[in-house]
Amino acid sequence: MSKSKKAYVGSKDYYSSIINNLQEPIIVVDSNCHIVDANKSACTYLGREIENLNGQNCCGLSHPSDRIYFEKSKSCPCRIVLETLQQTQIIHEHHHPDGKTVWEEILASPLKDKSGKVAYVVMELRDITELVKLKDVSGKLDAEIKIMRKFTPICASCKKIRNEEGNWEDVEHYIHELSKVEFTHTICPKCQRKLYPDQFKN
Repeated sequence: MSKSKKAYVGSKDYYSSIINNLQEPIIVVDSNCHIVDANKSACTYLGREIENLNGQNCCGLSHPSDRIYFEKSKSCPCRIVLETLQQTQIIHEHHHPDGKTVWEEILASPLKDKSGKVAYVVMELRDITELVKLKDVSGKLDAEIKIMRKFTPICASCKKIRNEEGNWEDVEHYIHELSKVEFTHTICPKCQRKLYPDQFKN
């Protein structure tokens, strides 16, 4: 390796080039939770220029408050890394400056100095909002299916269902209360022949 290449490896430009080529948003904060660097993906994701990010409190970008989130929450990834000196992974609901609410998975890693002290925390942000929504919908469907699978008392004559309170109600109302399904009424061919036999005479 040439001297020029050796000088480049490990330089500020070298590390800046690495994080700017990563697709995931990356921000670097100091021990006071102030942003000292961010890659291009983070600037695009947060809708800020690097000049407007540097020096900002990272918690203030997503947790609007008079007090620093770091000081009052045990789930702050920066705080966890600084206290444990270990990498942590956590999911937060964040409110972006543009008013958008997202769920983010944060991978926070310590960047230590020569003495072993954490000098900076590197945080990778991943938007998992759609994944959370799908999981929420899936959970609700599972709950509804479990309820529907229970043995439900139904009248053998009028077909009304006895609910959990012991009251008898129409099938349509019972299912609607469970799953919010809306019904539209029609008549099946068998019942048409039974109710209107004259219409089917040759």
